[in-house]
Formats: sequence, structure tokens, C-alpha cells
Amino acid sequence: MKLFHLSLATLLTLILTLLTTTPTTITTTTTNHPLLLASLSFSALALLLLYRRSRPRLVLLVDYTCYKPDFDRKCSSEAYKYFIFDSRRFSRESESFISDILAKSGVGDEVYAPPLVFQTDNTDTKLRSAIQEAEEGMFSAVDSLLDKTHIHPSMIDILIVACSVFAPSPSLSSLVVNKYKLNPDIKTYNLSGMGCSAATVSIDLAAKILRSAWKPTHALIVATENISLNW
Repeated sequence: MKLFHLSLATLLTLILTLLTTTPTTITTTTTNHPLLLASLSFSALALLLLYRRSRPRLVLLVDYTCYKPDFDRKCSSEAYKYFIFDSRRFSRESESFISDILAKSGVGDEVYAPPLVFQTDNTDTKLRSAIQEAEEGMFSAVDSLLDKTHIHPSMIDILIVACSVFAPSPSLSSLVVNKYKLNPDIKTYNLSGMGCSAATVSIDLAAKILRSAWKPTHALIVATENISLNW
């Protein structure tokens, strides 16, 4: 940017010099230096190109969508606490801590839970249920988003998946890539272990990548969470 300002100042100085000289001087200068006007035109074009490349690129939000489970996944806050405590996986101190967190987080009677919460025997299905929960939420949200925006999956060049507590291998981003047959050269990122801030970090990451792209690009951000694995 400093180079751009210096070049612009030099070009303006030359133009002002030509404008403040007499016609006879301009004619003589032009005759003696036929490349002067061509050099000025080239400098102006170069400055415009430099400005176009150096200015901040706009990053726009096309649309967003949220996943809402089916009605049979709905339960009240009291029922949710019952399922938690009935699992007998937590100590009394942990149960008290969970109750305080649920009360302070504003969880009401419009709670939706994954299938594992409603199962009586959930000892051997944690990983399978966690993958089911992840696929159900991610695929439903992405399906809705692509339908709203009319963007074909082949137009997506960047994929960012943010999930704090569930980071399987193969990754969650690979599940999305295989599901929608995304481009083989797509750039994928998996953010985990960041809590609720992962969604905000993923938006900032996408913006920085898009600003550095040399062509118009689409980025897909999938922010989700998973509780089946820790149930």
C-alpha cells in the first residue's frame, strides 16, 4: 500500500508538471520525448491494477440454515435431567454441576436430544450413535442450505467443520466431502477442542481464506456439536 501511495504521488506530480507548463514547452517536451505520454498511460494502468489487487476483498454471507430435529426428539428440561441422571454415569457432584449449567444456560422445555439419550442400554453404541448424531445434523443442515441457495456442491472450494468434543477419524469433513461428492482438490479444515468459540473462529478463518483467493470462491461452514460420545 505504501508503494501504491508513492507511485500515485509520482504520477500526480508528473501530470501537474505538464498542466502548469506553457503549450510551447509541452509541445517541445512531447516532440523530444514521444514516449512520455505512453509512459504516463502505462503508469496509470499499472496503478489501477495494483490498487485492485491490494484493496480488501469483500466477503459476503450468501445464506445460513439451522438443523431442527424431528418432534420425537423433543423433551422437557426435567425429562432431559432425568435421562442424564438415570444413566448413572455421573457422580453427585457432577450431577449438581450439570443441573446448575442447565439452569444458567436457559435450557427450557423446547430441548431436542439425540437418539442415544432416549435409549436404556447405551453402553456399546456410543461411537455409532455419535456418528449418527453428527451425520444427521450436518447432512440435514447442508441439504437445506444448498436447496435455499441453489449452489451446486461442485462450486464449493472450501469446507470448514467445527465440532468441539467429537473429532473422529475419518474426520467429519470427510463425511461431508463423500456425501456430496465435493471436488477432489477442495480445501478442508476441522476445528475441535475450542468450545462454542469454534463456530466464530471458523467464520474468521473462512473470511481470511476467501480474501486471499485469486478467483471468486464459495466456502461452506458446518458448525455442530455432539454429546453422544460423552454420554
